[in-house]
Amino acid sequence: QNKTLIQGNDVDILARSLSDLFRISYDKEHLIGRFSSTSEQKDFRALVIPAIASLITYNSFLTTPTKKKTVEILKSEVRMDGNLSVCIQAFTILLMERCDIFERQLADIVLAISKVSDTMHVAIPILEFMSTITHLPYSFTNLNQKQFSYVFATCLPYTSPARYDHYVVSLAHHIIASWFLKARIQWRKGYADYIIEGIAKNIDKSVQDLKQMQRQIQENEGSVTVVTAAAGK
Repeated sequence: QNKTLIQGNDVDILARSLSDLFRISYDKEHLIGRFSSTSEQKDFRALVIPAIASLITYNSFLTTPTKKKTVEILKSEVRMDGNLSVCIQAFTILLMERCDIFERQLADIVLAISKVSDTMHVAIPILEFMSTITHLPYSFTNLNQKQFSYVFATCLPYTSPARYDHYVVSLAHHIIASWFLKARIQWRKGYADYIIEGIAKNIDKSVQDLKQMQRQIQENEGSVTVVTAAAGK
């Protein structure tokens, strides 16, 4: 799809040009100030971020400083509406290709993802990315105890059967179990209490929601019965 754009051109220059639109040292405030509304700013990001993310597939042609800037941009945009899936796809490519810049920033990226509000729209991309990390042992060897906890904080909200379907809940449990087993033994005791408490809260809330739903159904059925009986008279 991007072959015409890439062939015969310096990919690194193109990547740097796009990255400069989001660099803090660049006059970003002046640039964004040209847009008359927030929706125009979002439209601008919706066009530029996928372009930057697509250049990740050519990371072998990028210099180390350019790779670093690109990862920083994607990390900063992961919480923006509509950009998460694009950023996650780029992160997955970097993860599979063992990009050294990405590996050094993995902990910060996981932290940024943990701050994303849990919704059905973002559940599958986030959980599948976390699951991919568990299958690549080199990716988490440098994470410390606190950084490991970011993963549990990210996945626990998705264990609620009241809010998410069976696939999402099962995948969340699988990731939590996998990361727990990969954690150092001396860390596990602290994680265990946190994980149990989080899952228990989700189950209790699901039971309460189910009971409330059943009461509403019974009340509705009772109302229908009363209306029917009145109509018969």
